[in-house]
Formats: sequence, structure tokens, C-alpha cells
Amino acid sequence: MPSILAYLRHQLKAKDRHGLHSPFVYHLVDEVIYDRSERSDYAEIEKLHQKLLQDQSAVMPSKRSKIHRLIYRLVEEFTPRNILEIGTNVGISTLYLAKAAPSARVITIQTYSETDNSVQNFKSLQTNNVEYLVQNEDHTVAGIISKVKNLDIVFVAAERRMESPLDYFYICLPKISSKSIMIFETIYLSKATKEAWEEIKAHPSVTVTVDLFWIGMVFFKEDQAKEHFRIRF
Repeated sequence: MPSILAYLRHQLKAKDRHGLHSPFVYHLVDEVIYDRSERSDYAEIEKLHQKLLQDQSAVMPSKRSKIHRLIYRLVEEFTPRNILEIGTNVGISTLYLAKAAPSARVITIQTYSETDNSVQNFKSLQTNNVEYLVQNEDHTVAGIISKVKNLDIVFVAAERRMESPLDYFYICLPKISSKSIMIFETIYLSKATKEAWEEIKAHPSVTVTVDLFWIGMVFFKEDQAKEHFRIRF
């Protein structure tokens, strides 16, 4: 769990939609991040979530629901064809990704399988566009990604065992285009994740980042000057 002090520091430095000079980021904040309207899919997925065992993630359940809804809106806004999720967990975030873009190909990689109800959860909500893969000696994350032509949205979910998301960033990078988005959950989880976030921001391929504390969004837009934003969420 990120520290309260780190959260307070973020809030002090963060902005809302006002004072943003980037039209792209202003639209993103105003129309997507701060969109509080309901979607019918939210209630359906959240009803299933309530039936599952205690959330195993590092983020508070109430905050996770807010993050999941945002991820849904991002997918809805950018209409990707190929979505990759690294860290399926019980599959709730996968459902948000898949329901937001029913015609997209959603590949989700289970990086551990201590409690694996994912496939049953996908079936229960009649989600047919998910390809569920489990990492093992024969099927590594790198090997799976090498077979994918391109990636429009990558979501790296928080995991208790994750020390740094950097490996995933570099593995996915060859499949990224100027229209791609990478989303990293819990970028302030530890010293390692914070350092990884700073390295990702500094990478020459990255032009815009949006730091919401609980998640970080990375854009590769070629027509954008390099700039980093902290936004209250």
C-alpha cells in the first residue's frame, strides 16, 4: 500500500482540469478522467465482484472500483483493437477492458495462479473476446507478446509480487505505436515502482505521462511535446 505521506505530496502538486495548457490532456481530464456518468456494464461487473473472495490486490477495494471504471472509459475513448493486460488476478479488470471494447482482442496474462477463478468469471458475464493465458516455463510474458502484431492499450495490473514494472515496459515497447497507451497501476507502491515510473517518464519514446497517483498513463504521441502531468483523482 502506498504511504499516506506520498499521497498527500501528490495531492499538493497535482492539478485538476484548470491550468492545463495541453488541449489533449485537458480533453482527457475533462471528458474521460472526470466523467462520473454511469455505464450499464459497471453494475454488472461490480455485482460479480461482490461475490468474490476478498480482493487480493494492493489497492483498497473502493479505490479499485474507481480505477476500473476509469480504465473502462479510457478503452471506450480510444477504441483499441488489441488490448493486453499483464496480471489477470481474478479477472475483474479484464472484464472492464473487454466490456468497454467488445470488438477488440483482449489478451490477459495470469502471472500467478494462487486463486484462479478468472475463466469462470469471464463465462458468467458472457465475455467472448478474452484470450486468457497463464505464464509458465513454456509461455513467458515476453514470448506471448512477441507473437502479437501490435498493442493499442497495455494495462499492467498491481500485484503483490511485482517489484518493478520496467521489465513489462521494455518487453511491450517494440509493439507500441504513436497511438498506444500504457497504464501502470500503483506506481507508488514501493521505492522500486517509483524509480521505474521515473525511468519510464524519461524514456525518449514517451511524450506525455499522466500521474493520478493510483495509476500512471503513458502516451507516445509524436505530435506532442514531452510533458508530465500530475492530476487529482
